[in-house]
Amino acid sequence: HDDGTGRVQTRGVIGSIWYMSPEQVTGRRDLDKRVDIYALGVVLYQMLTGRRPFDGRSNKKLSSAIMEGNPTLPSQLVSGLPKAVDDLVLAAMSKDPAQRPSAGELARRIAGVMRAEQLTPALFVLGARPSPRRRRWGWGMAGGAAVLGLLLAAMVAFGGAAGPANAAPGDGVGN
Repeated sequence: HDDGTGRVQTRGVIGSIWYMSPEQVTGRRDLDKRVDIYALGVVLYQMLTGRRPFDGRSNKKLSSAIMEGNPTLPSQLVSGLPKAVDDLVLAAMSKDPAQRPSAGELARRIAGVMRAEQLTPALFVLGARPSPRRRRWGWGMAGGAAVLGLLLAAMVAFGGAAGPANAAPGDGVGN
């Protein structure tokens, strides 16, 4: 049921609908770790842009947007953000769970984007500017850059990036 706060509780499922994957929103029961990758994509999107990728005035409208809509590219909301960052965030938020990267693959992609674009948290924060259509991003970019760095470090430290690249989803190796 909708309690008016954006949290949903239905038959034992509880969470903030804004971070739920399409398969969670539709009530599928065969969920796995890929729902967490989706939620991480939403968190990264929000930290980079200062807003959630989908919005709705009711849980029904928000659910519909999550299942059928496409978010505005982060680089359209934050000028100077590389296309590679768009690709990384949107891959994590793929509507098809099979198309989402594992945690290890996501960590490798984050590291690759940071290397290729020569992004460090300091350069990332200093290099990005809000587009004229957006309000100031304030701490969002700093937080996003810091979280990207911490996420990468945590995934490597806990073995997420060390597993084989071809590990099957949900097998615990590289996911």
